Amino acid sequence: MSQNNTKEQNLSKTSIEKAMDIVIPVKPALFSEEKRIAVFIPNQADIIDLIKKVPQSRWSPTYKCWHFLKTQANWDIFLAHFKDFTLNIQKDMPPLSIPASEMREKPKLQLKSDYLNHFVLPSEMGIQNVIKGKKEENQAAFIHKTPFLIEKVTYDGQNYMGIPIPSTDQTSRDMVKKMDGRIWHPQEYIWLLPYNHATYDKLKMAFEGKLQAPTSKEFRVIKPPVYPPQLTLKPKIQNVENTSLFDKLNGKQQLAVTKLEDLLIEERKAYHTMKGYRNIFIHFLTFYKEMIPSQITNEQIRYYILTRIKDENISKSTQNQMISTFKAFYGRLLEQHHKVNDLYRPNKEQHLPKTLEPAEIAKLFAQVGNVKHKCMLMLMYGSGLRVGEVVRLKWQDLDFVRKVMGHASIKTTQIYLHVLKTDLTKTKSPLDDLDI
Repeated sequence: MSQNNTKEQNLSKTSIEKAMDIVIPVKPALFSEEKRIAVFIPNQADIIDLIKKVPQSRWSPTYKCWHFLKTQANWDIFLAHFKDFTLNIQKDMPPLSIPASEMREKPKLQLKSDYLNHFVLPSEMGIQNVIKGKKEENQAAFIHKTPFLIEKVTYDGQNYMGIPIPSTDQTSRDMVKKMDGRIWHPQEYIWLLPYNHATYDKLKMAFEGKLQAPTSKEFRVIKPPVYPPQLTLKPKIQNVENTSLFDKLNGKQQLAVTKLEDLLIEERKAYHTMKGYRNIFIHFLTFYKEMIPSQITNEQIRYYILTRIKDENISKSTQNQMISTFKAFYGRLLEQHHKVNDLYRPNKEQHLPKTLEPAEIAKLFAQVGNVKHKCMLMLMYGSGLRVGEVVRLKWQDLDFVRKVMGHASIKTTQIYLHVLKTDLTKTKSPLDDLDI
């Protein structure tokens, strides 16, 4: 009976319990100029599921191993899942050179304009694509059970708290985006937050016990990220006045201008709108030299507007355009709505139109020798059409039955077409008063 019980116990062992008796080699590796950690595990589904829970982990068919990005946060997560295994850490060995040919091809951005073809999506900057199907569900379950490990890091001469948040945890990412002074590092795959008690208290309230205090007392120095090439604008968007000001901005400020331009292009704004927003935003960044755009506060934005009003006596329309620029960048792009929600918009200035006397209109028509041009001017004066509407006027737009003109756009027709209740033959045209 004892032998049968022993066999049943052996058969009931899971693949993980069997694998705990196996020594797992851990070696340094290099992949696409990134320092990574290579792990040689047995080909068993339960063990593979564990290594997949480490962020940025991937399979190398060349060396038949798994490897992930070498960061303190990833290493702590790996040790947490493989604490019951025997690890043979070979840190003094030369790193394995994983060929770059194993890099998965990224989908190319399909845009209509040729000048945007080289623009790089965030997913092409090293950020992993969203895991689909069962992998996404496993990772989502792991997110809610495992606390976020805070790491002490030094970036650009300042101390920060580094928090690795997977791309699939959109709820946690949205909470971090509401923190002032946060920075995303695309190469380290972590969010950087100012290292102070106020920020840490906000994090504890937002994540409700899902944070784990730093395990190391020393700060790890990380290098600034390598950003993709700047977006080349269409020649007509370039402004000679602000070209030199753009060159004087630092790298982060120039990237902010580029991201604002991308947003305006995506929103299909008019050329003059993009040009005006760009010039205002560049002047705003030169006002706060060497500052990170995302860390500029509401008080600093209001002080900039007040300074422009006092020193330059800007018009109300310019002030409105400045506020629209700030709402586009801080509101719609960075989702920092609290910085721009209370900005005051002045009322639009009302002006009386300047009109010409009938005699002056007659002299103007008399100076035009081209019959086609004279017909277009008389049509504009007699019907109230705009220049663009006249040049796009087609034969089918003329309704000889009702003696009116329509447009291809029903919205434009409803605005400019007024059907009179009286007889149309008694309607007086402005041209009737001219001596021509």
